[in-house]
Amino acid sequence: MSSVCSYRLTGRLEEVAGAIVPVRPDFPEAGFLNRIVGVEPDWPESEDQLDEALSAISPGTHFYVAVEGDSTDRTGEWLEQRGLSPGLGWMGFRQDPSPVSIPSTELTIREAESAADREAFARITCVAFGLDSGLPSQLANAHDLGWRVWLAEDDGEPVASAGLFTCESTGYLGVDGTLPRARGRGAQTALLSTRVAAAANQGLEHLFIETGERKAGLPDNSYRNILRAGFREVAVTRHWVGVRQVP
Repeated sequence: MSSVCSYRLTGRLEEVAGAIVPVRPDFPEAGFLNRIVGVEPDWPESEDQLDEALSAISPGTHFYVAVEGDSTDRTGEWLEQRGLSPGLGWMGFRQDPSPVSIPSTELTIREAESAADREAFARITCVAFGLDSGLPSQLANAHDLGWRVWLAEDDGEPVASAGLFTCESTGYLGVDGTLPRARGRGAQTALLSTRVAAAANQGLEHLFIETGERKAGLPDNSYRNILRAGFREVAVTRHWVGVRQVP
């Protein structure tokens, strides 16, 4: 639920029919940001419950439905009957944070503090994830929504960013973005270790992070970085991908 709650950063969420649903997304074309996730692992209990949750999504929204637990196959059949397609699963990783050393990098890593820093985080996130920067969003208000944010700078210019969302004693690491020209320079490796150390200093008991499952032919740089940072694999959450049709 820490990851689900963190998605307040990209739109309004509501609990509908036993699921957390993005009812007013800031980025309606970015399905990976607009996830329906059951409050309980074996959600939904029925097709009626599923349909109620689907009907709450705004028309024109691209979205994912996350499915886990014993009902995965059954729910997948229901979703395919409604026009959704299987997408890439997301592997979840967990770690009990402890102080770690930060890998050396030519970039400067620091926590975002000013309004300009928060705007830089929003700008990098939009570029890195292909989001429409012209749409109103809450990205620059991450600090007010439970996030801490770090920047990686090249000669004073922010080129990468990443966040830590806190939910009680659990931290969720997400929104890791790097500008294309700065990729391959160790920004995310340093930002990942920096956040693990910050979580330990903050007294968090658990850390959670996600990335796409390993598949032949797909890059797995993020996956390998997460394992190197001491995280252990937990489980893959299956996703079905769809678009809420406009009446």
